[in-house]
Amino acid sequence: MDESILGKKILVGFTYVDKKGNVYDQKQLHGIITEVTSNTIFFEQSDEKGVITIPNSGELELADSEAEYVLSSTKEKITGVHFLSSWTIHPPKYKFYYTVKNWLSNLFFKE
Repeated sequence: MDESILGKKILVGFTYVDKKGNVYDQKQLHGIITEVTSNTIFFEQSDEKGVITIPNSGELELADSEAEYVLSSTKEKITGVHFLSSWTIHPPKYKFYYTVKNWLSNLFFKE
């Protein structure tokens, strides 16, 4: 994926499932893409609460930039979205000393 996506708006959905595959939480975040590496996409959250990272699979779904997206958790209306991405987050297979929340924070949030 080239750097032409820098400065574009992305909407990312995270679905959290337990070990049995049951959905227990869903989050949607959006913001501006600030950095792209061969394996990671960085975007600044729209609420300025930090940078989020997602894996760079080489493909992002093109969004309808004229569509209005409504976040399910906050009912916030989002427009001008260029790309969509969705991820299902599974708990680790092995017991760690971290909670799943800490594990996810370490995985997706960049200080």
